Amino acid sequence: MCRILLCNYEGFVKLEEIYGVEKMLDFLERNCGGHGNGYMVIKDKKIKDIDKGVKLTNHKIYSKVSGKPMDYFIYHTRVSSAGSVSTKNCHPFWNKKKSFALCMNGTERSMADIGRNLDKTDTEIVFDMINRSIIPLKALGFLNANYMGFRNGKVFVVNNNRFNCLEVYQDGNAFVIASTFPKDFPVDTKDMELTTWHEGEDIPIREPIVFQNNFDNNSNFYYYDAPIPKGWKGVCTYKPETIDFTKEDIYKEVLKEEYEK
Repeated sequence: MCRILLCNYEGFVKLEEIYGVEKMLDFLERNCGGHGNGYMVIKDKKIKDIDKGVKLTNHKIYSKVSGKPMDYFIYHTRVSSAGSVSTKNCHPFWNKKKSFALCMNGTERSMADIGRNLDKTDTEIVFDMINRSIIPLKALGFLNANYMGFRNGKVFVVNNNRFNCLEVYQDGNAFVIASTFPKDFPVDTKDMELTTWHEGEDIPIREPIVFQNNFDNNSNFYYYDAPIPKGWKGVCTYKPETIDFTKEDIYKEVLKEEYEK
């Protein structure tokens, strides 16, 4: 699955202040990484620094970028799902002109099947198709995984996976978008809307729909308006605690009034 993070300069400074940038990168690597790391620094609409490797530690990355001029910072830590554990298969992937670079969080299974035979990652195959103009950049929005990258002077984020939704921390102009945040993160984060975001746009936040339930004195709990796959079981935030629910529970208790209208 891997883990990814993107922040602007203000977000980098704020993250360092309230939690620690290196500590955050270590969390993401422990959470779902460990097969190699990579990063890029964007300044004045150009990639100023980019690197990756199996032996590239978070400490080395932090030492390279901390205190350096930047507009945006993108980080990736890899768990191998397609392609061998090697530096060439780490993210990001970038072209010779450094006008396009791409990281992915997730798996594109159709691409992964091809990649296993070529010792390439599914991400590299997607990258090659866009870089060679076989498919446009906007085609990422029709795939399954989440993406972060840089193309022709702008950073972008593609949040596709409703069950592995990217999260956002914002404070004024400062923002950090990441696959997930640690439980001990000192401030609240929100889910990003399922959409494509480009530099210069407001970051769309996915707001929950509030239903009344009859589990416990009509307390509110929050459920996203999304279809539930057969057999899927998830967790619903329930005040003042978290409860498990099944597909049947949703239809029976949550959506009952909606279906009876």
